[in-house]
Amino acid sequence: MWFGSKPRQGVAVVVQPPLRVFAEPSRNGTASMFAARVSGPLSFTVLATWAQLEPTYSEALRRSLLVYRDLLLGGPCVLMGDLNSSAAWDDRHGRTDHRRLEAQLEDEFGLVSAYHAATGEHPGRESQPTHFWRWQAGAPFHLDYCYLPKEWLPGLETVTVGSYEDWADASDHRPVCVDVSPPAEITPFVRA
Repeated sequence: MWFGSKPRQGVAVVVQPPLRVFAEPSRNGTASMFAARVSGPLSFTVLATWAQLEPTYSEALRRSLLVYRDLLLGGPCVLMGDLNSSAAWDDRHGRTDHRRLEAQLEDEFGLVSAYHAATGEHPGRESQPTHFWRWQAGAPFHLDYCYLPKEWLPGLETVTVGSYEDWADASDHRPVCVDVSPPAEITPFVRA
């Protein structure tokens, strides 16, 4: 499933059989998230994200979370993509934007970063960059994420990030690949 108005700029949700993916109707108020339903032996919602500067990346993401709140709370949901946000930038600029966003994802929606859960690294201190500003190897950042339901973490097997060299001709971003075996019984997130 491709979300984007240009053939080389957008967000894709790709599944392998027996899974199938279907786009949810677009919702007004956000240009940074797109919803897709994945169905098969395991069914869940994917919120594919490409945060835009409206007025800030973090604000665009928070607005999008409001627009998709029912999907985030209504069943298992995975939020993934380019958040254009980093705890390292919080540290650099004396802000808490990214950390507040991560706290909101966990506290309100039960979602945690697969990368950080797998590596044990602290947000803002990632050893594997996912973005190279202006395609430069010397300008690495970690801006791309996959947030999984907390209840899926016991089945988290591996998280890998594509290398600069392997993807240099394709994009300034690198893929974040997550192997996870979700539990057989999946329930909606319930706030405690």
